[in-house]
Amino acid sequence: IKLINNLSSFRKIIKLNKKIFKGQPKKTKNEILIEFNNFAAAHVSLSYCANILKNKHNANLTAYTGHVLLSYPLKENLIKKIKSFFGKAFSINFFGVYKSFGINKFYYPKINNHIKKLADHTYEKFLKDINNLRQLENFKIKKILMGDLLYDTYLKKNYSLTPTINLNTNEFKKFAYDFICLFYIWDHYINTKNIKAIITSHAVYTIAVPARICARKKIETYILTHEQIWKLKDLHPNERYEVKKFKKIFKKIKMDKQKKLKELAKERLEARLKGTYTSDYGYITKSPFGINKKIKINKKKKNIFVIATHDFVDAPHAMGHSLFPDYYQWFTYLCEISKKTEDIWLVKNHPDFGGDYAKYIQYERDVTNNVCSKY
Repeated sequence: IKLINNLSSFRKIIKLNKKIFKGQPKKTKNEILIEFNNFAAAHVSLSYCANILKNKHNANLTAYTGHVLLSYPLKENLIKKIKSFFGKAFSINFFGVYKSFGINKFYYPKINNHIKKLADHTYEKFLKDINNLRQLENFKIKKILMGDLLYDTYLKKNYSLTPTINLNTNEFKKFAYDFICLFYIWDHYINTKNIKAIITSHAVYTIAVPARICARKKIETYILTHEQIWKLKDLHPNERYEVKKFKKIFKKIKMDKQKKLKELAKERLEARLKGTYTSDYGYITKSPFGINKKIKINKKKKNIFVIATHDFVDAPHAMGHSLFPDYYQWFTYLCEISKKTEDIWLVKNHPDFGGDYAKYIQYERDVTNNVCSKY
């Protein structure tokens, strides 16, 4: 039933797109890069934004695989090649969706000897210069910050019970080399093509490598989700940069409106704490406050500290650099402090929302339990 429903949905959206987005490929070398993904919720907005840019720049649309090294190997394997061939030839599933709103070409990053030579030189320098995690965070190639993307991709790819990085392992060194290769593949492609704009889904992981390069070269760079769109620039390479201006924005709002907004915020918070489902976070399908659990604590004038853990591999650099290079370093640092006090320390993981998120919640708890067993 699920398969039939999916096929029906694909047919409907493809049929609709063909009605809306008409026209043959343009006689031009100008390109708009569009990330090829299965984030169906964003594909409607993606189709419109892609065609706006297509017409604005008199360009053709190229879909590219953006999850290389995160979900796919650097070198496209035979199975992936076969799937891509038949997908493109017969407009299957997402290949059909992308072609229906005007995609003319599908690109998978490819390595060659020229790229390897450039990567070899940078890799030697990397091994010499990068001696700690702070230096890794700040690692740049051709003056473009790449260390945070390398860092977060490695964590996300491995799901280790110790989600931090040991710079001396062969596994990390090989990954770093592949990452550097990927950078030069994109740098070469963007330098040798007439790229006018790029739309990608995230400003983190290897997904953001071509976006960072484009932003540095002052090419229109957009991060698009099912809810929002951001325009990235070299000075602010992260999405959600507007949070830094919230205070200034709020002050510009009239006082009576500020008061109403505060009242609304209070109502929403109280509703969430009572266990009422709200749409504030679309991906949270049920309230974490449905069941009250009482914990008996013998306080005796002791302080109580609660550590609310993060998803340890969910892009710790999404908003830029922090006090610690990753969430595991932060968590273990707090655990070390706990040994030096007589206070009460509690650890709270994310609630289990079930569904697709269950495995991520379980991983977070496995890491937490592994650390707590040592303290």
